[in-house]
Amino acid sequence: MEPIKIESGEQQIPIERDGVSTGEITINPGDTLFMERFYKAFGDITNKLESHRTDEAPDIEKQFELIKGINAFMRERIDYAFGAGASQIAFGDVVSYDFGIYIQFIDQINKIIEPARASALNKYIPTSQKPPRRTRKPRKR
Repeated sequence: MEPIKIESGEQQIPIERDGVSTGEITINPGDTLFMERFYKAFGDITNKLESHRTDEAPDIEKQFELIKGINAFMRERIDYAFGAGASQIAFGDVVSYDFGIYIQFIDQINKIIEPARASALNKYIPTSQKPPRRTRKPRKR
């Protein structure tokens, strides 16, 4: 008997840090629960970064503690969205001073997720509700 084969849309994304392969993370843009975790984590990270923007310079010890705390929070949110250990695969032991590694990660994941999500959603949007296709205007000669 042939097995039942199911394609869930799960994708293995290889991760390289500084040119070295560090492993893979799994995403599934077609899984509502994954997408919910992803957008919740992304929102939490954005809110955390916004809430800690300041023009005042705390003393250096407080500054380092704040940065380590924000890094730990970001790693926890990324592990929440992508599974335990995902942040270690992506970032290793780096504690980012400017949080650039997290922004790089989210931007690159978004480039993978958004087209797949849009494609999946288009199946369920009635044609009458889809935005009109752009047509080229004829050139004037």
